[in-house]
Amino acid sequence: MTPIARNILIYRGTTFTFTVTLRNEPTQIGTITADPATDQITTSVAHGLTAGEPVQFYSDVGGFLPSSIEQGRIYWVISVVSPTIFKFSAEYNGAAFDITAAGTPPNQVWTSRPVNLTGWTAWAWVKQAPGGTLVFDLTPVISDPTGGTIDLSKTDEETIVLAVGAFFWDMVLEDAGGVRLGPLFQGTCEVVQLVTEPPE
Repeated sequence: MTPIARNILIYRGTTFTFTVTLRNEPTQIGTITADPATDQITTSVAHGLTAGEPVQFYSDVGGFLPSSIEQGRIYWVISVVSPTIFKFSAEYNGAAFDITAAGTPPNQVWTSRPVNLTGWTAWAWVKQAPGGTLVFDLTPVISDPTGGTIDLSKTDEETIVLAVGAFFWDMVLEDAGGVRLGPLFQGTCEVVQLVTEPPE
């Protein structure tokens, strides 16, 4: 397993907000048709999507994707019109994608469903170096187990104790069966001096 590289920047003495969402490998939802007049995608089965979820489009043999959708690119759902209809954007929480032509079926839509973290435990630390001295316990909280979301946010009172400098961080998970996975994330952690006293 190769950990995902995520670098962190923390301003000493300020609130630090950082979350990660774990998702499974992409799976196919179904085939699609596109409506250039409304910029909406209709799926052959109930899609189960919500706003903010990633989607990817692929053409089957003999098919051509709606213009100007790029095959395999990650797009983002911005609204759910019905159980089988949605609109999407090229950017997270961006403007609706302009579908200029319907394309030629068959075409598919795929998504990455969140990992269900119910019963899981997460650990994350800031260290001097990989395997080195502990500098700061990030005490991650699985804030949305069914949505795969882990919150590593810290208050200004907590970050005021940090020393300024460059460090290392990583995160390990343990599933409901007691099997440890990881580190799933790792990277540099830069602590920058901004204030010397936490706000009142």
